[in-house]
Amino acid sequence: MNIFGHNQLWRPSGLVLIGTVAGYVLLLS
Repeated sequence: MNIFGHNQLWRPSGLVLIGTVAGYVLLLS
């Protein structure tokens, strides 16, 4: 298991997830 590799793959996904949630909040507000 390459924890560092998993971290690098997770970071962009985390940013996309945060952006998506922020987008929904802006649309619902």
